[in-house]
Amino acid sequence: MNSWVSLQSQSSFPVLVFIIMFLVSVEVPVCLCSYDNWYTSCSNPFGCGNITDLGYPFWGDGRPEGCGNPSANLICATNITSIQMKKLNYRVLSANVGAKTLRIVREDFLDGICSPVWVNTTLDSGLFEYGPADYVNITILYGCPSFSNYPAPISSCSVDGTPNKGVYAQDVSQGPGLCAKSEVVPVLKTSINYQDMLNLSRIECAIKGGFDVKWKEDPACSTCTKSKGVCGYDQNAKHTICYCPNGPNQSSGIQLSGATDREDTQAPSSESALSLIHFPSSSYADDEQYLNCSQPFDCAGIKDLSYPFWGSNIRPSYCGHPAFELSCSDDAPLINITFMNYRVLKVSNMSRTLTVAREDYWNTLCPATIVNTTINFTVFHYDSATTNLTLYYDCPISITTNLSQPDTTQFGCSVNDTDVSNYYFNNTVLISIGNSSGTCKYDVKVPVLESVAQPASGNLNALQEAIDGGFLLGWDANNILCDGCKATGGQCGSSTSTSEFACHCANGTFPSNDARLLARRLVSPSA
Repeated sequence: MNSWVSLQSQSSFPVLVFIIMFLVSVEVPVCLCSYDNWYTSCSNPFGCGNITDLGYPFWGDGRPEGCGNPSANLICATNITSIQMKKLNYRVLSANVGAKTLRIVREDFLDGICSPVWVNTTLDSGLFEYGPADYVNITILYGCPSFSNYPAPISSCSVDGTPNKGVYAQDVSQGPGLCAKSEVVPVLKTSINYQDMLNLSRIECAIKGGFDVKWKEDPACSTCTKSKGVCGYDQNAKHTICYCPNGPNQSSGIQLSGATDREDTQAPSSESALSLIHFPSSSYADDEQYLNCSQPFDCAGIKDLSYPFWGSNIRPSYCGHPAFELSCSDDAPLINITFMNYRVLKVSNMSRTLTVAREDYWNTLCPATIVNTTINFTVFHYDSATTNLTLYYDCPISITTNLSQPDTTQFGCSVNDTDVSNYYFNNTVLISIGNSSGTCKYDVKVPVLESVAQPASGNLNALQEAIDGGFLLGWDANNILCDGCKATGGQCGSSTSTSEFACHCANGTFPSNDARLLARRLVSPSA
């Protein structure tokens, strides 16, 4: 640690040495306060339209650059506040100084979903974090081909100069898959649900509603304000400093750096000499991630869950894969996969499979919306023990004229507020009636375990039990990378900035590139 001290009298030296030794021993960046002409400038908060009273770490529009963190520059134009994070411009919709939160929205989505800048939403993790309001990530998929057994696109946009390309939305974080490009956009969890993924206006409304970010409290700044100082930022030393009130008599403050713009060159006295001493702080963020991800968690009756699963307010998102968020507030864990909620009935980390059942078909054959089962094939696949039941809705009575009652299972449902006839046929019946089942208006494939795929005809209870028994999905959440990570003693997870795979270790977090190297070495030790 470099410092220099100018003393007015030799008798002050023992006292000064004692103070320095005390401060170093307790690792508290405390010093006496001295006059600084930045104090007045940085005492003025940022104000623009409805965004007011913002102090450190923010600067801009009357608050000089030295008053805030370089990454927290607020721009005011026609009473509208914006901020740039990781090459993306955000509009600031509101601010809560007491809670240290901003509600922000991506500016490239304010006029609709067709003009993104092709950069996924990321925060400056050293300064901001998501929350405290719960949020979900929506993935907008652009330039998609036509999918069979899939709803129509929510819109069409020009992609790389090619117009009228299909656009879909999913309420999970994922890559483009078969589509040309994708954008991940956070929204408030209360503003949307999976059924809204088929409704463009609701999606755009949720995006325009923004999401919350919280700026992280700087311990050095807290100490400074308690001493009646004003926080600022030293651009050269790249750390927080404390600007103090006028005069040495008010020397109860804390100064983290002596780098100031004072014009006077007089050597500081023993009362203000400590203003030139900087005590750097340490960060344990990576160690904290490692420790947090080392602990398994329970969720609505299922115990000892770990990667790739995580849950809001239960286990941090960086401990899991973006597609494996669990909701634990009901009687069973819920996971959302491509627009649909599924009940998680069982998890096997050994085989990397989970047994799930469609939530909309739980204890009923009459869901609110009649749609086919879809899964995210980038991370999930049907297990070989899974097959489909096909349920037929709104069928003509004539379809069963020549069939005996034991060959069919009929159940009543209302479709568009009209009571209609609905059926399940076993395979033998389907062969005998040929294509006449095509006269039904809707057919839905519901995955079930193959062992119960042919419930007794005419037995509604057996049919419902087969569906409620669920089906098996296998997962690949960067399995090879995770194996490599665990082989080194790390904990599998994801990056807080990119959502890609990351290995959390006791000495830090390592991105997917490092994890891939570990995985290759596991497969081929000579690599």
